[in-house]
Amino acid sequence: MILLKFLIIYLPFEEFILKWMPVSDQVYLLLRQVPDLTVFCLMVALFISRISLGKGIPIIGSKVDIFLLFFVGWALFTLLLNPSADYFVGLANIKALLRYVFLIYIILMLNPSSLQIENLMTWFSFAIGIQILVGLSQYAGGIPIRDFLAARHVSEDIGGISKDFTGDRFEGVNDLMGTMGDTISFAYFLMVGVTVRFFLFSPKTFKFWGIVALIFLLVYLSGSRAVTLVSLMIISGFIIWKHGWRISIMWGGVFVTVIVVFWFSSTFVDISMNEVDRHSFWFIFNAEFMEGALNSRLGIIVYIVPKILFTVQNVIGFSPDKEFFAEYIAISQLMIPQILVVLLPKVLEDVYWVAIYVYYGLIGFILWVSFLIALFRKINKSLFLLSASSKGISIVAISLILASIPLNFLNQAFETRIFSFYLWLFCGIALSMARQALRVSVLVKLK
Repeated sequence: MILLKFLIIYLPFEEFILKWMPVSDQVYLLLRQVPDLTVFCLMVALFISRISLGKGIPIIGSKVDIFLLFFVGWALFTLLLNPSADYFVGLANIKALLRYVFLIYIILMLNPSSLQIENLMTWFSFAIGIQILVGLSQYAGGIPIRDFLAARHVSEDIGGISKDFTGDRFEGVNDLMGTMGDTISFAYFLMVGVTVRFFLFSPKTFKFWGIVALIFLLVYLSGSRAVTLVSLMIISGFIIWKHGWRISIMWGGVFVTVIVVFWFSSTFVDISMNEVDRHSFWFIFNAEFMEGALNSRLGIIVYIVPKILFTVQNVIGFSPDKEFFAEYIAISQLMIPQILVVLLPKVLEDVYWVAIYVYYGLIGFILWVSFLIALFRKINKSLFLLSASSKGISIVAISLILASIPLNFLNQAFETRIFSFYLWLFCGIALSMARQALRVSVLVKLK
């Protein structure tokens, strides 16, 4: 449990900590793999320990493990089927997708008590609180604080894999990033914080809603439009779940009114020029945004997906090497804008559901979606085993699985370390709590 506590605290602060390490870029990139290596080594150590004690390896059940195992096998098989693909890059991309899925099995093997789970949530709340303070400091301090918090700029790579942080990408733009280097990671972390606050804390006080409003504001100020919209969906879903449709519609009307007023009074809108600042949230409603989107995310959906959806190659998959797929598109005779062909390696994973389909083909895509559906059903069915006070974490896990659907249409949420870690962490805790509740229920019946 100590290692889990360490990761819960360390991951949000990793980039800021490593920034000050006097090491080369390549060593820096290797140090960024420490959390992934820690999770993998912990899982292996627990497996060996259980086997040596004559205990079995815990499984999730409900075919979740089967779909996951088949997906991993098929993902590796796609590399063999496409020998022109870069094996190192392919394995790195498979690792990026699956790096923290093993947390589910780790938590099932650790079988944490209610007190230990509560302790983990305390550490998480502490990390959220610090990031809120850092975000406010960055907003108040402006560009100098942003530059102080910015992650290390890396000019080298390992096997063609590098890291480009977005927190200070635009000169003079103070999108909030906390200590995470990337604005999207900061937004994801706070989105998880909003979800946890809704389902693990009492929503009856002004303090509760004040903190929720503050977190949502910081998500908005991160400039991450996709996470802002999904956070709004989570808030709306909670209000509907808690208060029903009638009150929710009333609150929705108030919210829409506020948005409309803000829209017309926003300082981001230059009425005289009829333009919107491209770094503003409202830029997504501008015609220029749509034109640019056709050269990135929207262009992938409009121009590429219909042409490769049911080709023989894509039933099998192109392997998780986006350069290999980009070369295939470049030499094909498909009617695709040249600018999109050039930008494809950089923007493909911005529509990550499409990337999964491209990488692992129709077969791999079905296996991955089946894994998620089976996991969702397993956690959802376990809710009836839990008391009202214990259902919160399971609902958080369910909410994050549902949130991953729109997020992966607009970003690579499954590969983003912050979102991935907490998604699988909460899924693991939810399954562990359900298993404990089932054992108690069986013992009660036996008595």
